[in-house]
Amino acid sequence: MTDKLDIHAAFLRRVSLPDGPVHPDTAQKALATWQACVAVVPQRFFPPGAAASENGHVIYCWDTDDLHLEAEFIPDQPTGWYYRNRVTKDDWLEETDELPARAADAIREIFRLRTANTSEGIG
Repeated sequence: MTDKLDIHAAFLRRVSLPDGPVHPDTAQKALATWQACVAVVPQRFFPPGAAASENGHVIYCWDTDDLHLEAEFIPDQPTGWYYRNRVTKDDWLEETDELPARAADAIREIFRLRTANTSEGIG
């Protein structure tokens, strides 16, 4: 687990260097959220897709065939959470710097689905 956290922390440090696109405060918020997500399913955590945009955003994305969850970190704004169940068409959007309970539930379900079919979620 520490290796994944170290690799991700290094990514956030790189993109938040003085010539990088992400403000250090935004990178720190993203890292804190990453740590909160790890706490939800520590024994099976796998990293989300992560990207930094030229306009200073950091985006996390988890996907399965049926579920999609993303968190978008925008400077000086609350974290934007978006969830979509492609089967039921259920979706929601929430803006908060805390890990929403329903995002934690979605993370658990994504990990359950991914580890039921592969060993990909084992970390």
